[in-house]
Parts: sequence; structure tokens; C-alpha cells
Amino acid sequence: MAFHRPGRAGDLPPLPDLWARAALLAALSPGTRYTADEDGVIRFDDHGGSRWELVPVAGGRAVLTGTERSCDEHLYMGVDPLDGAPGWLPWAWLADNEAERPPGLAYWWDGAVWDRVAYDDRVEDDGLSRLLGDLADDAAVRARIAAGLGLPAGPDPEPDALAADLSARARTAGITGDVVERALALYARRPGYRGGLDAPTALSTAARLGLTPGSTPPALPAGSAAPVRTRLLEDYEAMVSLRLGDDLRRRAEIPGRPVPGPSPALDALVAWTRANAPGGTAVLLHERIGRNWGFAVSGPEPLARRSPLTEPMTLLNALYEAELHPEHGGWCFLRLEVGPAGACVLRAYDHWPSWFPADGRGWEPASAQAAGSTFLRDLERRAPAWRHPLDERHRGNDLPDGLETAPGGAWIPLAPGERETLEAQVAAAFAEGAAGAGVRGFAVLLGGRVGVHAVAGGARRLTVPARVSAPLARLRRGMYEPGTGTWFRADVTVEPDGAYTFSYDRDSEPGFGRRTHDGHYVLDFRCFPRAPEHIPDWWRRRLGS
Repeated sequence: MAFHRPGRAGDLPPLPDLWARAALLAALSPGTRYTADEDGVIRFDDHGGSRWELVPVAGGRAVLTGTERSCDEHLYMGVDPLDGAPGWLPWAWLADNEAERPPGLAYWWDGAVWDRVAYDDRVEDDGLSRLLGDLADDAAVRARIAAGLGLPAGPDPEPDALAADLSARARTAGITGDVVERALALYARRPGYRGGLDAPTALSTAARLGLTPGSTPPALPAGSAAPVRTRLLEDYEAMVSLRLGDDLRRRAEIPGRPVPGPSPALDALVAWTRANAPGGTAVLLHERIGRNWGFAVSGPEPLARRSPLTEPMTLLNALYEAELHPEHGGWCFLRLEVGPAGACVLRAYDHWPSWFPADGRGWEPASAQAAGSTFLRDLERRAPAWRHPLDERHRGNDLPDGLETAPGGAWIPLAPGERETLEAQVAAAFAEGAAGAGVRGFAVLLGGRVGVHAVAGGARRLTVPARVSAPLARLRRGMYEPGTGTWFRADVTVEPDGAYTFSYDRDSEPGFGRRTHDGHYVLDFRCFPRAPEHIPDWWRRRLGS
């Protein structure tokens, strides 16, 4: 069977065939790639970022979801393969399943045909062909059983004959104890077989999945209505970045590091800073992880940047390389203050210092990615206390320890008129594509997640541009109040004439139309803590307190 890219509903075999093949692999796989849950959900997981789930639903229906690691770019563009799916899907199960990560594809069998939502141009490949190639037809399944499970066909026809018999029996609920014993006996004789499968377990799994005489496949209850699902503008990478920033802010410098001395590179940077603040005091800030820098000046005249933008970055790079220690590595943050009386330089190697402000949105996703390439090369020579967020093995479900009372990062209140400017940007983004119709929408923010939903004319769903996440995040951070926190949901109404109104909800649980991992709630509390009397009960449960 041929697959298209992206996949099409017609690429999949009918559910009875697909179920028989998937169930057979789940029952007779001596490993953990193909498994079956107690509720009958069949799963594939290559333990490298690619997975799928085949979920049976009452009424002879099913839903197939999954993510292929090399075909998930559209997830970070806000594409939701379940937006517009029918109400009978098992939405409670789907919500629990995607708490860790949203699916990259979703197909459903309504009892007669497969279907999916219509894709736009952002979906170049949903990964269907890569994920389901082993189940495309009987020949593919036989090849998987004969070769992939340690049964190379070679000149010996017995493995292929067994695979053909197993495939035929699976389709007609004919898997019996004797055929399972025969399969296991053949497995045991093959070179390289490592065990991991026994006849009672294999037969029990086959029975649970409807492959044995007299058994029937299980089914989850059908849903009644599809939830309103927000479009996710930021998710996994933002979560990783916020966790890294949170951990860096709460660490301290490792003692015993030598202080860099004078150098021509430092003299050159001081000279540039002084030349660009004649008669005043200038502060130059540099964040090495994301290669960002800022410049502020006070004096009789405002700063006129006469030098090319690349010049200070070139000087900062030179200083970093000059001060890079062979054992202790280099600094992450630098602050240089130059005034008429002299210069003062501060460096931070192992934490995010209080003198380096956040940018209003928290730790940038790009910064966390750059951190890997910038600092991993130094980890053999230095092992700061915050090393673990940079290690892929620890990027899973580990949560920050403890709940602080001080906001994570620098709390930057909104400047006069900034709220009005940001709300205007948000309203314009929500109204984009509405063709002059009225727009009603909302945004929910939590930890590393930003979700938006908007409809025009009371019915037509709109695609809100991803750039709305920046002003929304700045609004939420800037509206934080010590003790009472900040809002979770912002509702916006834009009239046909362009007039708009906003309202904010600080206390209701944010609804994304899907489950959200508790780590988002813990991290959100670290960034925007509240006094105990202002913590809603639902949030206490999420925090485990």
C-alpha cells in the first residue's frame, strides 16, 4: 500500500485489517515497542520520539493518534490535528494522552471509512508513512514478524510461513495456544533472541485484543461533544526554556573561581562603551546563552548609535574568549558600567544574577537551545549545579523542587501606556482574517503554554497569528501583583468598527481543551507566586499541596 506525504485517509487499510496487524504485533512482540494497555489501546513507541496509539471506540469505531519525531514541525506552528474532529471521539482519553505532548496526527474510523481534518500548507508531512509502514499490508506485517522480531527469513522458509499463518489467524480471531507455543519455540531457536515473551502472557494479550476464538476487541466509551480546543502557540520548547531559566535564577555561583584580570579585550569594550556615552554613565548588559545584549545610557544627551550593530557583539565575543578559563569555563552573564570615574564589571558563571533583568517574557526558547551548543562543550571541565536541565536524560517530567514566594526572574511592571499598546496589538491579531466581522476570543496562559481561540461572526473559527503570544505574555507578566498573582485567561471582543474590550480572569483554571501536565502549574507558580489565601483549590491540587 502506498502512502502520501502528508498522509491521506485513504492510505490506511480498513480498521479490521489494521487492528488485526497491530494487535498481533502487540501480542507477539518480545519487547516494548508494541504494547497493549489494559483498556485495549495498542501502542507503538520507538523510545526515540516516535509513537502512535490505536484506540478502539464503541460502535466499531477507532481513532489513531501519534507523533513522528522528524515530522513534528507543524506542532510548533500551532497546528492541531484534532481541531474539528467529531464529537464521538474519546475526548477524555485523548486529553490524558496528550498531557505530555500534543499529537502530530489524528485519523478516525467511523465504522466505514477513515477520515482526518483538512490540512493547510503548514503540514508538509504528518509522519503517517513513517509510523504505519509496518502495518500497511500483510506483507509488511510478515516482514516485521520475520525480520524485525529476530526471525530472519533467509533460506529458511519456516519463519515466513509462520508469519503468514499468524496474520491469517489474527484476522479471523484464530490465535490459539498451540500457535503461540509454536511461535515461541521458533523464537527460542533463532540466534539473537533475548526472551521477554511467554505463552500465557502472549495468549492473554491476544485474547484481550480480540484475536482468540470467542473473544471480542475492547472499546472505550464514545464521547458526546468535542471540547473547544485552543490553538497552542508555545508548548514543549517553551516549557524546557522556562524550567532552565527558573533553575538558573535560583542557583548560586560555585565558589573558588578565579576573577579575570585586566586585558586588552576588556579595555576595548570599556572604550567603546565610554565613547557611546559621552559625559554620562552607560550600562552594557550581555547574555551569553542567547548572544543578546542591551545598552542604557544616562547623560546630557540621548545615545546616538554611531557604530555598527555588530561592533559591540564582536567586542563581547572577544572578551568572552579572552576570559574563558580552561577548567572553569566562561561566564553566562556580564554587566559593564562605565562612568566618568571609572568602570565596573560583574560576571555570573553559574546562575542568572539579580542584576540581569528578564525581558518581560521570561527565558527565551532560543536561549535554551543555544545553551546546549554554548555550554555543553564545557561540561567536561565544569559541572555547575544547574547542569541537569541541559542534559536530555533529565528533560522529562521532573518538576522544580519547592514553591518560592518571590517571582521567578525580574518582575517588570507595565510602563505608563504599555498596557493600552499591548492590548491594541492583541486585538489587531485576533481580528486579522475576520474581514471586518466582529470577533470574540480568548487566550489562556500557563507555564510554557499559550493557547488562543477566536471566532468571527459568532461561528467561523479564526487562526490567530502566533505573534500574538509575545504581547500576551508581556501583559501577563506586567500585570503580576505580589500576593495575588496574575491572570490565567484574557477575553477579548473586537467590534466590526475596530473597538475592543478586554477582561481578565485570575482565579479560574485555564482551559486548553486538553490536559496540561502538572509541571506547567508548578512552574507557573514559581514564576508568579501568590499568598496562600489567594491560591485557588484547583491550583493547590495541581501543586500537590
